[in-house]
Amino acid sequence: MSCNRQKIPVKANVVSLVILALTLAQVTCEHAEETPLPEFDFLLSRNYDGVTPIYGYVIGNDNPTRLTQNAYSNSPLGFSNDGKWILYITRDMQNWFELNLMDGNGENVTLLDRSESSLYHPNAQFVPDDSKVVYAISADIYIVNIDGSNKRNLTRSNDSESPASVSRDGSKILYHKFSQTPQTSDIWIMNIDGSDKNQLTSSLGDSVLYYSSWFSPLGDEILYWTHRDDQHYLCSMDIDGSNPMEISGPYEQSPAVRHDNLGLSILYSLDWDIWFMHPDGSGETQITNDNYYNMNPFVSRDGTAVYYVSQRDGAVHVYSVELNGSEPALIPNTAGASYLFMSGY
Repeated sequence: MSCNRQKIPVKANVVSLVILALTLAQVTCEHAEETPLPEFDFLLSRNYDGVTPIYGYVIGNDNPTRLTQNAYSNSPLGFSNDGKWILYITRDMQNWFELNLMDGNGENVTLLDRSESSLYHPNAQFVPDDSKVVYAISADIYIVNIDGSNKRNLTRSNDSESPASVSRDGSKILYHKFSQTPQTSDIWIMNIDGSDKNQLTSSLGDSVLYYSSWFSPLGDEILYWTHRDDQHYLCSMDIDGSNPMEISGPYEQSPAVRHDNLGLSILYSLDWDIWFMHPDGSGETQITNDNYYNMNPFVSRDGTAVYYVSQRDGAVHVYSVELNGSEPALIPNTAGASYLFMSGY
């Protein structure tokens, strides 16, 4: 008895395998997309014996998630606008800085740039559609795709420049330019591709230093801090630099300023205490009033609380306090906190 075997063309076999592979890839991709990424309340660097991993925290869960696995110093810079990606800096043993990107699980790490530490500026940020990252290195401002491709120098000048804020529509970059001879510190604006650069302030003529600027919540104004006559002021101006106006101040010390990504709140450290106010200068409130070193504040996702790093009796932890005036509360498992970043804006 013989068995008749039907010959299947090799080409048909190849096509079938390709279809099967594509189907499996599609199922795998769909499964990956269905797996939700963690939604952390904040990110934190914790320093242990020279190694500083980044952890993700969820309020109410006492077990933080370690996101970086290297043996170097890592600092979180920010979340993408859709919350899927995290920008962070890694400083290796040779004291070089790497600008990296990872997902919310600490995976899919992409190196965006690398430079000597003395030439790196940490103010990196996503453009609104999360397709690119704007950052400064070697005193120039760059833009790069999130896969590390198409890196471009946007400034190329003899001065030191750093990005301050990207406009809500992604068309403009607000940035600072610093010169030593003569000593000036001014606010500039340019298109996202580096064209049409315009100076908005004149520190040389005004004998004023301008710093820490960002776009207002509606994007129709620029908020910024100035320093003149040994005093500090919060100010606003139109996008073209006209109609400058003082909003708050004077302050005798330089505030360490933080603001959320929508510009809806302004937090600042003054004399090691945390203060809060709205972009128009209203609602100015002292959040902490103690003898501890309080720093790096951020507003919670729901806008009801502030998280901050506090050094007390030689130990450093993260605390939370309600904006309605509650007592500060210690957040567990935050010992060794060195840098805090909030998510969810």
